Amino acid sequence: MDYHRFAPEKISQLGVGVSRRNKCIKNYPFENMKTMRNFLVLMLSAFVDINSSRAAGFDNFSEYYKQDCKFVAGKTTGANDWCNRGNAEGKQANVVVIGDSYSNSFTTVLEELASEKNSKLVYEQYGHGQCPGLLNYGPQDWCASFAKGIFERVKRNKSVKVVMLISHWPYYFSKDWKWNESKLVYTQEQTAKALSETIAAYQGIGKRVVFIYSAPLMGNPKVCAERRISISAAEDQCKITKGMADATKYYRPFVDPILVKQKVEVFDPYVYLCDDTGCKVRDGRKIFYASQAHFSGFGGQYLARKAAPELKKLLQF
Repeated sequence: MDYHRFAPEKISQLGVGVSRRNKCIKNYPFENMKTMRNFLVLMLSAFVDINSSRAAGFDNFSEYYKQDCKFVAGKTTGANDWCNRGNAEGKQANVVVIGDSYSNSFTTVLEELASEKNSKLVYEQYGHGQCPGLLNYGPQDWCASFAKGIFERVKRNKSVKVVMLISHWPYYFSKDWKWNESKLVYTQEQTAKALSETIAAYQGIGKRVVFIYSAPLMGNPKVCAERRISISAAEDQCKITKGMADATKYYRPFVDPILVKQKVEVFDPYVYLCDDTGCKVRDGRKIFYASQAHFSGFGGQYLARKAAPELKKLLQF
C-alpha cells in the first residue's frame, strides 16, 4: 500500500479541501473535535475504498479483463488481442461475445452476472482492437480472417445459443471509415451491409443474435480522480452532458432498420447510464471507465446490477 497517497499535499485530490500551504496534518486549522472527527472519517473511507477496489481487481484505470487470443486463434497478435476466456475454462460456453476492444470491456458486465448464485451463464469473448468482428470486413490479415475464424468456431460449438455483437459502433459508422496503416475505406452503407450479412450468417447456423448499442464516451476518466472535489459540492463534475452523449448516436439510423428487419434483440446501456441531463460516469469514488470507451470493473458491475432483469431475459440464463 502506497501511504504517500494520503500525504497532506495529496489530500486535496481526495476531496478533503486541505490548503496546499499546509505541509502536515497537525497544521490543519481544525476548529473543533467534530471537524477533526469528520476529517478522519473521510480519510479512512477513502483508504478503505481504494484498497478494497484493488483487492477486487477493479482498479479504476486497469483493463484487467484484457487477455490474449491464443485460446481462440491458436496464436497471439500481442497488443491487438482483446479476448477473454470468461468463466468457460473447462466448460462449454452458451454465450459468446464478438467485437473489438469495447466488447472485451463488456465482459465486466457478464462477469458480474455469472457470479450470481445458481447462474447458468457460461461465456467467453473474442476480439481484436479496431476490428468489429463482422464477416468479410476489414484488413484480411488480422481482422477479416479473425472474424471468419470466430464464425467457424461458433458454428462448431453446438452449446452456444447466443451471439452478442458489441463494438464501438460510432467508429465504424463514421463517414468513410479507414483503418490505420491500411488503404481500405468503408462507407457507412458498406459497414451496414457487413453488419446485416454477419447477423444473417449467425442466425443461419441457429444462433440467437443480440446487438449491444455503444455506451456513451468518456473523454478522460482520470480527470475525475484528479479533480479537486469540495465536500459541500452537490454537482457531479464528471457527468457527460446530454449533448455529448447524443453526439455519438449518429450511427443508429444505419443499424436500427437492419435490427428490426432481421428481428435482432438489442440492449442499450444509455437507458441505465443516462437521463435527460446526461450520463453518469461514477458512483461516488467508483469510476465507470478505465479509458475513453472501456468500462472499468466498477462500470461493468454497476451496469450489470442496474440492468440485471433485462440482461437475464435477453440471455435467457
